[in-house]
Amino acid sequence: MARLVLVLAIALMFMEYSAIGGPSCQTVISRLSPCISYLSKREAKPPNTCCDGVRYLSKFSNQKKDRQAMCECILQAVPSVGPIDFSLIPSLPNYCGASENLPPISSNLNCSRI
Repeated sequence: MARLVLVLAIALMFMEYSAIGGPSCQTVISRLSPCISYLSKREAKPPNTCCDGVRYLSKFSNQKKDRQAMCECILQAVPSVGPIDFSLIPSLPNYCGASENLPPISSNLNCSRI
């Protein structure tokens, strides 16, 4: 797990934003990786580092294309981090005081419908 975070952090240094203006997939994953302990029910609430990432990414959630891209990134990353409770994803902005809501994401979601 620590190695995954390190690799993602290094990738983040090289690519913070995607070509279309929203956050890159590496950014989405690195910003949300601290949330894994909450999403896998190892912690009762998201840690502060998770909330920092949620607040950062919420800035991009008003654009449909960015929400879809973030959804795709999350779905691609899930197999490498293990099982998570997808129903907890929409609760992150509320816990973290983020102004925008994250879309409800599930393992069988078609992200183009967000």
